[in-house]
Amino acid sequence: MKVLLVFAPYKFMKNITSNQFPLGLGYLAAYLRSKDIEVKIADLRHDKKKKFLNLLNEYNPDIVGISCMTPNQNEAYGIARTVKNSLKNSLVILGGVHATFMYDEILRTQKDIDIVAIGEGEITLFELCRAHDDGLSITKLSDIRGIAFRNNGNIVVTPAREKIENPDDLPWPAFDLVALPDIETYFTKSRDLPVLTSRGCPFKCAFCSTSVMHGQKYRKREPAKIVDELEYFKNKFNIKSFSIVDDTFTVDKERTKKICYDIIRRNLGINWGCSARVDTLSPDMIKVMKKAGCRGLFFGIESLNDEILKKIKKGFTSKKAVRMVKMALEEGLIVDTSFILGLPGDNLKNTGKIYDFVKKYKINGRVLTNTLQILPGTDMYINPDNYGIKYSKHYKSTWANSVSFAKDLPFKELLKEKIRIQYAHYENQNEDSSLYEIPYPAVNYNEKDLPRFR
Repeated sequence: MKVLLVFAPYKFMKNITSNQFPLGLGYLAAYLRSKDIEVKIADLRHDKKKKFLNLLNEYNPDIVGISCMTPNQNEAYGIARTVKNSLKNSLVILGGVHATFMYDEILRTQKDIDIVAIGEGEITLFELCRAHDDGLSITKLSDIRGIAFRNNGNIVVTPAREKIENPDDLPWPAFDLVALPDIETYFTKSRDLPVLTSRGCPFKCAFCSTSVMHGQKYRKREPAKIVDELEYFKNKFNIKSFSIVDDTFTVDKERTKKICYDIIRRNLGINWGCSARVDTLSPDMIKVMKKAGCRGLFFGIESLNDEILKKIKKGFTSKKAVRMVKMALEEGLIVDTSFILGLPGDNLKNTGKIYDFVKKYKINGRVLTNTLQILPGTDMYINPDNYGIKYSKHYKSTWANSVSFAKDLPFKELLKEKIRIQYAHYENQNEDSSLYEIPYPAVNYNEKDLPRFR
């Protein structure tokens, strides 16, 4: 049994090279290897098509698993076609967030995809490997939870797969299967590896699919085992920098402190950054995190209008957000902030608040001004009328397909505000700013792709 896992590129980012290790595939590969299944990873953000075709023909995998997010769905479908054209007998499995929520549409329109894995995929993929060895009968497939497939023109969906209760039961990611990038991140000023310390999200933001994909139960790893992983990969790859990629690393304050205290006690001497919710932080937490090597925080604030924050179910106020950003900056951390322009109810007054915020606090990291993407699985996607949102059945949510969902903020005005905010942000920077060195963590922009605000 040979398995090839493929990370699909993002066509709209064709001039941007992301160097973040594909962590989801790393976990899948590690789990399969723990069951004595041969596996390789092809990262098509870097590998050229000719190299991929050579790999298909030389490796001749029995199963090809392809990652599928909403923005790269078309690229994932194209990879499936390439696989079937080269190896018509290979079983093609699609997995990931987009595949989980859009399995019916995918199986009805994409003939080159045989099976869709729904939800967390480690155990599901292993069981599919066993079923393949046993002949892959419809009966065998029907016994596997968390998949969808075709049978005589009908779509068969098996019962949902239970979430992996204890993420520490999984082996650490197979980082050795992908060449590690040399690019630095501005949080850590060096090469880094991603680390996942939990699964699930207890919050339910209206625009986010994380709590639907991974559940609202916060399934956390043990602090000591997390630090064991950090220490092991630090020594194995001679890497001192890590990105903690949990959606909200700081949900459990005591656990966060325990992780930090253990890093300090072991004297690991590492640097790291993470995402944090403004309502899960405190002054003492920020101090301990910095002492343990934290160099940067990412805050998804989305809006500085409390009515909008309440409508999209963020669960905190603009006052709380501003206070925590100010506190993190005063501690000397690099602070990233993210806002969504064009939310229902948005207007020039609201974008003006973001502009004033950026000017006043001189954010030293990124200020991301995104447009709203209606992602499958989210409450906004399922219940658009509750948010005053209308989108056609032909609407495709991609970052390259942006619109405004605010009647008082037309898209042309939204773009002007986006540029105005970014101009104010970059005017605040000096030559010591992280933004002058590397404009985006784990991303390498070609010079011609950088925005021109001056």
